[in-house]
Amino acid sequence: MIMDFSDVIKGNYYYGYITSVLTHGYMVSFFNNIAGILQFKEIEEAGLDKNSFVLGQTVKVFVTYSNKESRRIGLSL
Repeated sequence: MIMDFSDVIKGNYYYGYITSVLTHGYMVSFFNNIAGILQFKEIEEAGLDKNSFVLGQTVKVFVTYSNKESRRIGLSL
């Protein structure tokens, strides 16, 4: 569970929820205003349609990238 940015570990799976649709993917939010981007290309590489998710839906995501200084998280399925 991600409660703080220091909890984010590259290579781990976490549950979050879809909070917005961007031009290149979905914003997935966790607790305490921590969020990452699940890009459409990652969804399609997993064999799913990029429109497979809806706002508010819970998703299990894999952390592919994290940078504590910029507070950026890259996600996959």
